[in-house]
Amino acid sequence: MPGTLTHSPADILRWCLIDLGHGTAPSDGLAWPVSVGGELATPDNAVTIYDTQGVGHGRTNPDRERQEHHGVQVRVRGINQLVGYQKARQIAIALDGEIELTPVVRDSSDFTIHAVTRTTDVIALGREPEGKRWIFTINAIASIREG
Repeated sequence: MPGTLTHSPADILRWCLIDLGHGTAPSDGLAWPVSVGGELATPDNAVTIYDTQGVGHGRTNPDRERQEHHGVQVRVRGINQLVGYQKARQIAIALDGEIELTPVVRDSSDFTIHAVTRTTDVIALGREPEGKRWIFTINAIASIREG
């Protein structure tokens, strides 16, 4: 969607997932904290969202406003394969249907996530190098507008 966002698409999606009950704010110290741009060392069960390559759709005429869908990746880390997969699947289902015309307020800015389109299914990356926790990712594009 057009316009400049004052927060990254990953951060906006993070607060949307928290608002919808699919995770918690890291500062709350509760289960399934959702961070942006870098994984938390603890707890074992966590979600991290990254900004990735989006898709440009050209410009409108006559105002030349850029149209785009922002790229995001949701990375789920679970204490074991079952726990991690179940959380990743829950988030994938939310991306598919629960997040549509969803308002998000962050600081003093209002955003609307018009839609999220997954570009992948849940991808199992296996265990971390230490062999303890399991990693899953979901890639998507999102149309987000501020204001």
